[in-house]
Amino acid sequence: MEGAPNEMSTTFGVFCYGSLRPDDDSGMPWTKDAVLLMKAQPASISGAKLYEDTYASLVFDNCGDDDTCKRTSSIVIGWVLTCSDPALFQRKLEQFDRIEGYIPNDRNSLYQRAIANVCLGDPTMAIGDPVGAQGSLVRAYVYHRPDCHKKYRIQSGDWLKRDLSKNK
Repeated sequence: MEGAPNEMSTTFGVFCYGSLRPDDDSGMPWTKDAVLLMKAQPASISGAKLYEDTYASLVFDNCGDDDTCKRTSSIVIGWVLTCSDPALFQRKLEQFDRIEGYIPNDRNSLYQRAIANVCLGDPTMAIGDPVGAQGSLVRAYVYHRPDCHKKYRIQSGDWLKRDLSKNK
């Protein structure tokens, strides 16, 4: 799916679940600039687990070679970031790629990037205008690390609750 001519027109935003989410508390130096000028709304993605491996690491439960992800009961909590300006969105996507160590078509990148359906959360929590109605599914880029160390799973699926997972 990467590199398809209509990829940008069919993808709505970026699902951010770690240091790129606007409410991140890890103190990473890139967070504030990365979310600047983007509107954001809480969201979740089914069929994935969240791990702490130096950074937040999402692992899809069932991904094939084409990154088609199947829904399961595992959920990761995050935000959808988007904007109405296609040129700004492209610049932000390139910025996110650099932050995540993603190189298109390189399976040795720190993170891989897929497109998946993401479920929007409470629009009253949105930053800027709401992205959409609660429960709506939108297509979003998702950075994931299928080969991350899986020692510390964040059971809640919420990066902000990562320290609670280590105490169990």
